[in-house]
Parts: sequence; structure tokens; C-alpha cells
Amino acid sequence: MVLNFGQNLFGSQGLFKNSPEDNQVLEFQGSRELPKDLIVSTTSSNPRTMADDNAVGTITWSNVDNAKADDTSYADASITSATATHYLKATNFAFSIPTGARIDGIIVDILKVGVGPPIKDPANDSEVKIVKSDGSIGTTNKAIATDWPPNTSERTDTYGGAADLWGETWKASDINDTDFGVVISADRTTTLEGNPDPKVDLITITIHYSI
Repeated sequence: MVLNFGQNLFGSQGLFKNSPEDNQVLEFQGSRELPKDLIVSTTSSNPRTMADDNAVGTITWSNVDNAKADDTSYADASITSATATHYLKATNFAFSIPTGARIDGIIVDILKVGVGPPIKDPANDSEVKIVKSDGSIGTTNKAIATDWPPNTSERTDTYGGAADLWGETWKASDINDTDFGVVISADRTTTLEGNPDPKVDLITITIHYSI
């Protein structure tokens, strides 16, 4: 929407739109001035804090700190019944997003193994949710239907996207907060074979932001 503010900063009549930060066109006396492009940046980090959170499920995760680094050492669980695991909770990613930056999207990458067929039932995602700066769990569930891979090969599954805010509104301070993070819970869809043993090697979060 073009707004008429009477005089511009130089004392002459002019029409102009909102600020360059809104990425809109400025107009003065028929001339047009395009704002500078926003600087788009990304930053990725691994968690400094891992935990088993019993807010959901009944199956406990063991060796939770093993999900801090890609080293083939795993946070692991054994799903012994038709139920879900607790949350494997990753927080404290030590981001330093500049104050005033616009958060554009959040990507979570989880490197995992399911230890499934042919000897055991496959593991599956039950919940993958964001953890907000106040420590509460978001409501948007990004779980995917694909079985976790067998123990012969790791696979990285990606959740969210460069323009996906997981149903939340974010400030830089929210992302920088030590409580910000992600949780994952696993389950099984069948009870035909042996118990699946979901394992997580690494959790990474990437933030897309503009300044």
C-alpha cells in the first residue's frame, strides 16, 4: 500500500511505502528507489545437552549423550511392547543469532538407525517436535512414516525447512536460549518379530534467518 506522508526528508512532496526492512519499494516524486536486499544467513549446531524426557511413552533412552556427535556411538532404546519411547531431548545448541534478525526457517537433521527387518520389527517416528525457549514442547509433529533404517546403514532424516517455523513465532533470543531444541520419540507399528532398537547418532539444527 502506498502512503502519502506529505513531505519527504528533503522537504519536497513524495509518496513512499514502508521501510526497506519490509523489502518494499520507496517512491519519491515519481522516482523509485529499491531497498537493499536482506542478508540471508544460515547457521548449524549440535546439542550441548541431551536428556531422556518421560513426558511421553514408557521406554527409556540410554546413553543419551552419544547423540551429540557423529561418531557411531548411539543414544539407544529397546521397544519391548507396542508403545512409544520417551522423548530423546536435545537442547542448548549455543546459537548466537543477531538481535533483531528475522527467523525464516528451522531444519532438524537426525542421524539414526532402527535395527529392524529381517530379524526385528522396524522402528518408526512417533513424534518429532520443537522445544521452545520456555522449555515447553511445540504442538506441530514432524514425524515421518518411513521406517528407520536397519543396523547395516545409518540414515539422516530431515525435518522442517528453510521457510518452516514449526507452527511457532520466533525471535533471535528464543533460538539462542539454552532451552531451545527438539525432541524425538520412536515406536513400532508391528509386533510380529523381535523388539526394534532405535538408535540416534547425531541431532543437528540449522537456522535460516535474515538481517
